[in-house]
Amino acid sequence: VWKQIEDAYPDRELVSPAPSSGHNAWLLDFRNAYIEKYNVPPRMDYLAAHCYSYKANDCEAIVAGMIDLARQWDAKGVWVTEWMFYPCYGNDAVSEMKQFLTWLDGNEDVFRYAYFALRYSGQEAWGFGNCNAPLVDFTTGQLTQFGKIYAGN
Repeated sequence: VWKQIEDAYPDRELVSPAPSSGHNAWLLDFRNAYIEKYNVPPRMDYLAAHCYSYKANDCEAIVAGMIDLARQWDAKGVWVTEWMFYPCYGNDAVSEMKQFLTWLDGNEDVFRYAYFALRYSGQEAWGFGNCNAPLVDFTTGQLTQFGKIYAGN
């Protein structure tokens, strides 16, 4: 299907599919399979990454790994299309968020990034406690502590 996307949008920049939290093996397999079929690498102007963690250092390492791939594959840089720090299990998600934002903003190889505001009630089968970290308080419409940091306040 990637070839169809390339053909449909020859004048648009394409961002790769996004591996989550450093699980890059499938992206490597995807690229290799494409090369095997078409004898050229797929066009990926930017590589995308997702990171969900408790520590900024983890996400920095994941994105740095994607930056290395982007350089090897002649991509223009990386889009961090989803990231967040779980505010539970005793970590200081506020400090982690500040550290990672500083790192992202200071890294010329990161072209774009977008926060993923996990929100669930805690009753879902996949839930694991109160780890919500929204940017906006949905009852008041005001920025949360995470929203203020993300907005640069």
